[in-house]
Amino acid sequence: MISVRVRGLASVFILTFLVFLNPVSSAFAEREWIAAVGDGAPYAAIADALDAIPLNAGHVRIRIAPTIEASLRDAVLTIPQTAGLTRVTFEADPTLGSRTPWRVKTRLLANRSVRVGSVYHVYANGIPLRIGPGLIFPNGSVFGGSKAELHDLATVHSTEVSIAGEVADVYGGGYAKDGGKSIVRGDTSVLIEATGAVYWKVCGGGFAEGAEAYATASDTSVRIHGETAYVFGGGAAGAGGSADVIGVSRVALAPEGRSTVALFGGGTASEEGSEVRTTDSEVIIYGSAEWVFGGDYAFARGAAALSGLASIVIDPAASVSELYAGSFATDRGSSVEIARARVEGANSAAFYSDRSVASRDAEADDPAIER
Repeated sequence: MISVRVRGLASVFILTFLVFLNPVSSAFAEREWIAAVGDGAPYAAIADALDAIPLNAGHVRIRIAPTIEASLRDAVLTIPQTAGLTRVTFEADPTLGSRTPWRVKTRLLANRSVRVGSVYHVYANGIPLRIGPGLIFPNGSVFGGSKAELHDLATVHSTEVSIAGEVADVYGGGYAKDGGKSIVRGDTSVLIEATGAVYWKVCGGGFAEGAEAYATASDTSVRIHGETAYVFGGGAAGAGGSADVIGVSRVALAPEGRSTVALFGGGTASEEGSEVRTTDSEVIIYGSAEWVFGGDYAFARGAAALSGLASIVIDPAASVSELYAGSFATDRGSSVEIARARVEGANSAAFYSDRSVASRDAEADDPAIER
C-alpha cells in the first residue's frame, strides 16, 4: 500500500486535474434549451416553442420578442411534462426580431418590457415556472398546477411559480372546472419578486370553478416582494366549486412588498354553493398593506371556513391601515367561520379589531383569541 501526501499548490493542481478528468463534474452544469419567439424568430407563437421542447432539455428559456403577433394558440399555454424538463422561464427580449428598427430597439432596451395580450391561461403542470422581468401578460392567469375539467383528475407533486414580470392572477395550485379535480399532493410556492406585479389576486392554493369542481393542496407559501391587489394564502372557489388547503396557508409580505387592497391568510369563495376550507393560516407583514385578515373572504353567497388557528405577526416597521383577526363576508347569503386567532404586533396597525367583519346582512363568526 502506497500513501501519497501532497501539499500547497501541488494539491490544487492535482485536484483540478482530477476534476477535469471526472465526467461527473459536468452534472453540476444544468442543461439549457433556448427558443426565440416572434416575427422573424424561429417560432411564431409561444405554444410552438413549448411543443418543440426536446427530451432532457433541462432549463427551458423561452425568449419573447416585441414582434410577437397575437395568436389563438397562445391563449392557453401548457408546460409539457417532458422527461428531463427541470424548469421553464418566459423572458422578455426587446432586442429580438429582425424587423425591429434600431431606434425601436433602443427604446425597448430602455423600457425592458414586452407585452403579450393574447395569453389568458398558463398551466405549469408542476414544473417550476418563472415569468421574467419586463414580460407582461396583462390578461394572463398563471397556475402552478394542472387543469382538470368535466370530471377529469389532474395531479402534480408540488408547484413553484415566480413572477418578476406582470400578470393578472397567480395560483399556486391548479384549475378545476365543472366537476374536474385538480390536486397538488405536496406544497405550493408562489414568489412575487421585487420587479413583479399582479394586477388582481395571488392565491397560494388552486381555483375550483363550477359544480363539483375541486382544487386542493397540502401546504402553501406566498411571498410578496413586489405589488399585488389581493393576496390569499389559501385557495379560491366560484360558481359552486370547492377548494381547500389541508395543511398550513402561509403569506409573507416583505419590507418592499405591497398589497394595495386586502390580504387574507385563508382563501376566497364567491357565488352560491362555492366553498373554501382552510385549516391553519400564518401571516407575517413587514411591508405595506391596506386591509389584513387572518382568515378567509366570502362574497356573492359564497362560504368559507378556517377550522384551526389564524396566526398574524405585524412587524413594527410595517404599514397596515386596518387589521382584523378574523374573516370577511360582504353580503346577504355569504358566510365565514373561523375557530381561533393569535395576533402579535397589533399596535403597529393604524386600526385593529379582534373580530371578523360582516356587511350587508352577511354572516361572520368571530374567532376565539389566543394570547
